[in-house]
Amino acid sequence: MIERFLLLWAAMPPTHRQLTISTILMALLLIWAVVAPLDVVSNAIGEVLPMTRVKSVQHLEGGTVAEI
Repeated sequence: MIERFLLLWAAMPPTHRQLTISTILMALLLIWAVVAPLDVVSNAIGEVLPMTRVKSVQHLEGGTVAEI
């Protein structure tokens, strides 16, 4: 079985090998992201304060901002 895989792997063009490795890596990372426990969750209330170049944001035709 391994010999057959190695022969198939050797016959593949380099681009197909790279695509195969990338696909396997992405699948493993996705599985890890779904299965891995989340240890710490942090919620915080904050305010963004710009240091320079403060600009007003307005609707081109006027109006009221209902939600950001």
